[in-house]
Amino acid sequence: MNCAAIPEHLLESELFGYAEGAFTGAKKGGQVGKFELAHNGTIFLDEISDMSVTMQAKLLRILQERELTPLGSSQAKKVDVRIIAATNIKLEEAVRDGKFREDLYYRLNVMALSIPPLRDRTEDLYFIVNHFLDSFNAEFGLEVQGLEPEAWDALKAYHYPGNIRELRNIVESAFNVVTGPSIRREHLPYHIRQLSAPPREARPYVEAEGFLADVGRRPLQDILEGLERQILEKALQQVDGNKLQAAGLLGISRPGFYKKLQKYGMV
Repeated sequence: MNCAAIPEHLLESELFGYAEGAFTGAKKGGQVGKFELAHNGTIFLDEISDMSVTMQAKLLRILQERELTPLGSSQAKKVDVRIIAATNIKLEEAVRDGKFREDLYYRLNVMALSIPPLRDRTEDLYFIVNHFLDSFNAEFGLEVQGLEPEAWDALKAYHYPGNIRELRNIVESAFNVVTGPSIRREHLPYHIRQLSAPPREARPYVEAEGFLADVGRRPLQDILEGLERQILEKALQQVDGNKLQAAGLLGISRPGFYKKLQKYGMV
């Protein structure tokens, strides 16, 4: 239930239900609320900070007394519901400003999961973008395989004030203009291209020259494994040892990256 998407005068009836004749236009026989439907289960309250103080008091009663009273009824009903709540603001500040009940905050805050904004976890870009690629490939009937390096550089340089929703919009926008198997930098929205780093220059692979000298002296598998180990070490060096970022830098999954580290005794 998105608490911000429903008008306050309707939110109570949606959450707690109502009895027959509770108000003009009420359904015959009344309506079961979301909390009653979630009995012995879980209800997810999104944007809970937008809930009015009056509704917060009624929610607190459900948490403490395990019962609710439908709108227009005098009969309380017992409910056993697990609540997961989410908000995009700092509830501690809302409590301090008197916009959110302190007792409800502490009753809800049994276990808190803080999800940082996208700009603070750019190492997740690779995994989120690939999820969107799979989604839009199915929706558009395309077979886009990924992004070219310059496009990745552009995405990593942006700060995403609109968070995940903005990233989804960026990828969808690219899908509307892409003409090949890969999304290029010019397929991204103009403001992303303008704020991003300039295209990377081609660099000679100096490190590989030593391995080429081993051709004919060592088995191919040994040469490839030596090169792969150096690539892993270089990736870790560039991200100060952050394994999740290194995996994203190489375009592989985190489990796959750890598997390679274990292979070479680098864990």
